Amino acid sequence: MTRKNKNIAIIGGGHNGLICGSYLAKAGFKVDLYESRSDIGGMASTRELADGYTVPGAAHLLHQIDSGIQKSLKLKQHGLSYAASGLKTVSINPKGNALIFDDDNISGDDITLREQDQYKEYKTTMKKLSGFFKKTYQSRPPRLGSEDRKDLTSLMSLGWNLRTMGKDSMRNMLKFIAINIHDVLNEYFEHEHIKGS
Repeated sequence: MTRKNKNIAIIGGGHNGLICGSYLAKAGFKVDLYESRSDIGGMASTRELADGYTVPGAAHLLHQIDSGIQKSLKLKQHGLSYAASGLKTVSINPKGNALIFDDDNISGDDITLREQDQYKEYKTTMKKLSGFFKKTYQSRPPRLGSEDRKDLTSLMSLGWNLRTMGKDSMRNMLKFIAINIHDVLNEYFEHEHIKGS
């Protein structure tokens, strides 16, 4: 993208499209945002379930918009607020059986103690991996082969963050980035309802 063309079109008015559009507009671009639905916000918006009853799209999973983004876009000053946090997630299968996910705990649908332990192990692993991503996701990726000091520093930081995860977590990271989520879930779970949730 060259700076000669200052017009940008964003397809999709979900929370990611709105955030990208806001940053591009702040950088001086003319932004046109297109959304096929009648309202914007995507999964972070509310929907009317029945007359007079609104529910979040999936906002109970989106309660942690990066604090740096919230601050730089002044989202709280523009009305961002969360009705609640730490909500349970309920997944109902076609037979009507419910699974209840509550932080690191899972219950319902005849879940065994072994499956509860598997879920805790899965969550522990994912939290370790997400710690690595949190440290690196806002960093500019290093250009390989570059002798620029910023690139070398960025590459060393990336390597250090990976190395300090510990041997098992580092192995998991390298394995997980190379396989699909279906294989990851099959490695941890046998219960189809857990895998489908």
